[in-house]
Order: sequence, then C-alpha cells, then structure tokens
Amino acid sequence: MQAISPKQFVDGPSPMEVAECVWDRRPNHKYEDSDMDAYLNYYQRQWDYYRSEQGLSIFQNFGDFAKVVEQIKNSVTPGDIISELEDEHQGKGYAKVVFRDSVELAARTLTMVRVGDPELTWAEKESLRHFLDRQFSKDPVLNCENTTLMNKAFDAWAIENWGGILIELTDNLADHLRLVRNGSAVLVFHHVSFLEYQDSRYVSPIPNPSLSPFSDS
Repeated sequence: MQAISPKQFVDGPSPMEVAECVWDRRPNHKYEDSDMDAYLNYYQRQWDYYRSEQGLSIFQNFGDFAKVVEQIKNSVTPGDIISELEDEHQGKGYAKVVFRDSVELAARTLTMVRVGDPELTWAEKESLRHFLDRQFSKDPVLNCENTTLMNKAFDAWAIENWGGILIELTDNLADHLRLVRNGSAVLVFHHVSFLEYQDSRYVSPIPNPSLSPFSDS
C-alpha cells in the first residue's frame, strides 16, 4: 500500500481547484486566492490529523478525493460510499476504519465541522445534509436564571473587557459560541470567507450559513 503525503496532496491542486471541488465555486463568482489562505491552512491540518491517525491514505490523487466530496454533496450516505470504496480497494488490506476516516476527512473539508468527533457522529445511513440539520437545528439553551438584554455596543471587546470572558478562535463550526474553561472563554468560528461563500451558493450543505459570527444578526 502506497501512502500519499498530505503535504504533497495539498500542494498538488491549486487554490482554484480546491475551491471548485470543496467550495463549489460558481463560474461568475469573484474569487481571490487570498480568500483561501486560512481555509487551506485548515485543509492541511485536517490531512495531518488524518495521516497521523491512519499513517496512509486511500486517496492516491486529487481526483480520488474529489470523487468522494462530490458523492457527499450529492447526498450519498457514508455507508454507501464506504461500500463502494471497499469494493474498489478489495484485497489491498485496508481496515474498514480507514474508509470511514477517509469519508469523514472529505466531510470535514467540505463543511468545516469536525465530523467524526464523539459529539458529531455521522450515521452510516444518513446524508450529510440530514446530519448537519440534526446538529444545527438544536435550540440554544442558556444555563442562567436571569437574562440581561445587551445593546449593540456589547461587542467582542466588551465581552473580554467588561464581561471578563476570553474569546478563543475555533476552526470547528459546530463549536461556534460554545462556552469552555468553566465559562471563562467562548469559542468563535472565524472563517468569514467560508461562511460568506456558503451563503452565496445555490445549494449549501451548511444550514443557515448566514450565522456568520461577524454578521449583524
């Protein structure tokens, strides 16, 4: 089995090719390579994590990876994708967990949600859209007896300096506005270009992508 270096893999396609595959870039969309800088850093780290877990990859080129991404976007379930990959790589000695991790890698790069974490388990018989709807349709719950309405001046600076709550950046969209460290810090998803682009797509896998932490809402 020949492993593929995640660094070589990321260096293969151009930012434009990655955008067309993962962000589903429209031909008439104004696009700058700089929009992808933060995302490509995330993209590389997802590959580093994947490689550290498995030590190898079933993706031998960008086309192999893009095919799985396209299947996910077309609502093919992970169970069906894994079955197809098992048939394709039959006799090569891959364990099933390698196929599962490969599909989750594609989903992570597509959604910037840490698919596969204990709290973010993607069932084999559900589409990505159903999985994301299940995650993002939960009503927020405030664990406090008294609530105070804040005016628009209560921004990030005020949260840190008046509220004494640290703001920490996260690459996991599912963690946006999650309180951590016993309530002393809040996580903020900071990939603005990613959310803005999702909002401009004909069909986005992200439910309500306009939830940008930097929007007026």
